Amino acid sequence: LLSEDESVVIDVDRRIARRAAALRGQTALKLPDAIIVATALETGCEAILGNDGEWAKKPIDIPYVRLRDI
Repeated sequence: LLSEDESVVIDVDRRIARRAAALRGQTALKLPDAIIVATALETGCEAILGNDGEWAKKPIDIPYVRLRDI
């Protein structure tokens, strides 16, 4: 995926870390998952693409698209 032109690696800064902590408290996401969601929200992503069935059940503020559903 990193070879694609649309892929970008984002450093976790204080803003993302604080948002991740808030998300973790609101949704009970695991810390790595909360960091992914916070990064997506803070950078203006349209959706998160993955294959974790638990994410589909969590109230996150960004669409989650499961790979097996496409």
